[in-house]
Amino acid sequence: MLYMPEGYWHYMHYLTPGFSISLRSYPRKLRNLGKALYNLGFMRYFDNYMRRKKGQDWIDYKNEQAIIRTHKNLGIKG
Repeated sequence: MLYMPEGYWHYMHYLTPGFSISLRSYPRKLRNLGKALYNLGFMRYFDNYMRRKKGQDWIDYKNEQAIIRTHKNLGIKG
């Protein structure tokens, strides 16, 4: 089992055939509920648009940004 905190970007790539099950819970804070609604109402459509427009370049950009944010949150410089 892998726990992904709310709001963390993640990606899984299977090397062999497999499946996953995602369980979601309701946000505990009102701020998190607003973020969830924003993601559902706007970011989902924006992301789909950018994938069609930019393709792999958009995915690569998002991956780079995820690494930068992770390093920043962990206090890693470089």
